Amino acid sequence: MNLPRASYRVFGASLAALLLFVVLLPVDVSGEEMIGIPFTIYGMDGGRPFLTPRGLFCDLQVDEILVADAGGHRIQIFDSEGWPKYEFIHWVERNGERIQGEPGAVAATPDGNIFIIDILSLDISIVNFRGLPLRNISAAELLPDQNEPALGVCLALGPEGHIFAICKANNDHFMVEMTNTGEVIGRVLMGQAGDLKQVTGIAVDAQRVYLSDLAAESCVQVFDRQGQRQLAFGIHDTGWGNFSFPAAISVTSLGHIWVVDQIRQIVNSFDAEGKFLGYIGGKGIGPGSMSYPCAVARDRRDRILVLEKVGRRCQAFVLPEGGGAASNSGT
Repeated sequence: MNLPRASYRVFGASLAALLLFVVLLPVDVSGEEMIGIPFTIYGMDGGRPFLTPRGLFCDLQVDEILVADAGGHRIQIFDSEGWPKYEFIHWVERNGERIQGEPGAVAATPDGNIFIIDILSLDISIVNFRGLPLRNISAAELLPDQNEPALGVCLALGPEGHIFAICKANNDHFMVEMTNTGEVIGRVLMGQAGDLKQVTGIAVDAQRVYLSDLAAESCVQVFDRQGQRQLAFGIHDTGWGNFSFPAAISVTSLGHIWVVDQIRQIVNSFDAEGKFLGYIGGKGIGPGSMSYPCAVARDRRDRILVLEKVGRRCQAFVLPEGGGAASNSGT
């Protein structure tokens, strides 16, 4: 997926004026601190900023950052330090016409195939790293036994190199596992009736599946790979560790769970058992603050990247030793 160095050096020159140092929030009671790294991405360059960014993926294989910009109809690719490398328009078929799509979720396999969920399509599309279409996976392929179309809502890459999608049909949520070419190799009904209402994000590790849910009684739910719920925490209420709008989820290599709250404009951190550790963010447009975060991801150095829908940028944070959060004081 790498471009020649000369190519992205030209792109990078146009972005240089937009690079900022991320300033940290107050430290927590242990004295640990979230350390900013020197980039904040606003888009490909000053003339092509993000318009309505929605999806974020860190490609651990090649150490790149992928952003799905629904408003810009495109996928943008950056290196690990935020320098732009490539972009392409995502096209969809709608009512017999080929139109520019609105990509909302993106994930890439280790061999460079990119899976995209688009707001304007029921299909999950697969393109190569230059955006050339490889195939579409129809709703009928995703969930052939359902009597209503399946709606793909979020994507994740599992440790086996497979893509996992949460698909909703008949008010049930299914996890669909696919190979790098889009072959469906597993379907699992997640939880019991009523456990899940409106899933907004997924993360997958070797043993567990982590889901954020906008409307369920428990905003964060953890399942085994067979779909049995193991853990649920966080409710729609005031208080630390609770939520107003759980919008996305990610998990670090240490098992710490990071969940976006779009309305409170923070990202909460929990340990593997659901204990609240702290948060990053707080309403604002300055470095370290957030303006309606919508997606979160971790890179292969366990840095936390946060995409902002209204702020139209992606900020990155380095975790303190032990992977904790920056603050547990008020915003």
